[in-house]
Amino acid sequence: MTKIIDLLDKIKNSKFYEIDISLEAPFKMRGNIPFEILINDGIARFKVLASNELEAHNKVFDYLNSLDEGI
Repeated sequence: MTKIIDLLDKIKNSKFYEIDISLEAPFKMRGNIPFEILINDGIARFKVLASNELEAHNKVFDYLNSLDEGI
């Protein structure tokens, strides 16, 4: 029961973080993108729902690393 309460608290305390990353051309996205992304002039802005900024960064880099593995 405690794990469920902790999980619900984590969800309630989550917010959107914007993570900016410069990309090398050509950049192609594949698969499902788990968050909103806007690309402008080689800068990608990821809008990520997370409980803290570190978790948001980890989600973005995990996604980008998964793209590299899929090559």
